[in-house]
Amino acid sequence: MKILFIAVFDDEGKSTNNAQAESFLNLGVDLIKYNYRIEEEKIGIVSRDRAIVDITEKECPDLVLFAKGNTIGLDVFKDCANKSLVGFWFPDPLITWNHMKTEMEPKAKVSSFFCCDKVKVLDVVSEINSESFLNCEGFTPKLNFPIHIERDLEVSFIGDVDTHVDGTRRSSLLNQLNFPVSIFSDEFGISHSQLVNRSKINLNFCTDDCASDRVYKILASCGLLFSEDWQGRNFIDGEDLVIFNSIDDLNSKIEYYLTHIEAADKIRSSGFKKVQQFTVDAWATRIIEKTEELL
Repeated sequence: MKILFIAVFDDEGKSTNNAQAESFLNLGVDLIKYNYRIEEEKIGIVSRDRAIVDITEKECPDLVLFAKGNTIGLDVFKDCANKSLVGFWFPDPLITWNHMKTEMEPKAKVSSFFCCDKVKVLDVVSEINSESFLNCEGFTPKLNFPIHIERDLEVSFIGDVDTHVDGTRRSSLLNQLNFPVSIFSDEFGISHSQLVNRSKINLNFCTDDCASDRVYKILASCGLLFSEDWQGRNFIDGEDLVIFNSIDDLNSKIEYYLTHIEAADKIRSSGFKKVQQFTVDAWATRIIEKTEELL
């Protein structure tokens, strides 16, 4: 199978598209990578869009897979769909989809299939594209794994405290905790796993009732995940992770699990085992299976 992957790739390991591309290669895909954002900077939107169509025409891939693809013209999706199957992968929460709806919705309609990581996005897009399905972004085993080091941090949060979609909600919640929280931003790959393993408790906040890949990366690193709840959660509260529904509830559960080490270790172990089904290879396999189904 040949796939033209229109995505974002970098040398710093920040983009999840790097690992997704590697998984396609591991699964035997003849993969062509096209970094649409870098090419936009180099040659401009018009020439970049023309290049995508030209590559599709020349290489004749079985699938042209767009990862988010913001700024790429609708005509590019249509032209590629006349030559190959077109897949549309959207990893962000519903609030982001809604901000970009006028651009994204027509692209979802003309795509051969649409897949996403968030249940709330799937519910919306399924109404305009019947070939829509949930595909968990998951984690990368060679980057997210247990590391046996001292847990010298009680509570940590790895990520952006204030975001353009969430505003200052996270910082407001963190300021209400009775425990000091170690905050780290711009941590990826193995350094992310190291911080998870240094932490006795790893916090996660959900945007618009949606969970990010932070959930999978923490569990895969054998972290004790404390999270707000999200739609489509496939982990059991109190068995694989700890769900909190208020600041008082969070403070109470932090106090409990910091002093009940065996209970914390049991949840870490269960969450680690459960998350193994959500690897980036599983994500890529689902894309390949859907493509084979439609070919």
